[in-house]
Amino acid sequence: MDLDRTPAEIARAAGEQIRALNHRTLTPRAAFTYPSEIQDTVTGLAAVLLGLPQALDQIHQGLDAVNGQQRLYAYNDTNVDDLLDDSKTDLLDAVKAVQEASLALQHVVNRLAYVGAIVPEDTAEAAVTD
Repeated sequence: MDLDRTPAEIARAAGEQIRALNHRTLTPRAAFTYPSEIQDTVTGLAAVLLGLPQALDQIHQGLDAVNGQQRLYAYNDTNVDDLLDDSKTDLLDAVKAVQEASLALQHVVNRLAYVGAIVPEDTAEAAVTD
């Protein structure tokens, strides 16, 4: 874990990893051979979602911290307090949505734990002799 990066750098890197995953899974038949590979991928994504509410809550707190440290203004002549309040409300909404998505992914992980692939005998024997 590289904690020398800024929060924005870490968030951008996470976004790039999701983008890489999206590209790698463009052709599902090429990306996945067995159900366990899908389960492992969903497990990883579930772990991302499990930690995301904490990050969003800490960003929510960061808005208060930044607002308390200096005088803020809005470039578009909007009331800055309204912008911050609306942003904090949206962050709380995002936390709830992520928690729901996290629970849904956990259900997928749990269900896929019971799914396996039948490997033809000649393939299994070849794997044993290699």
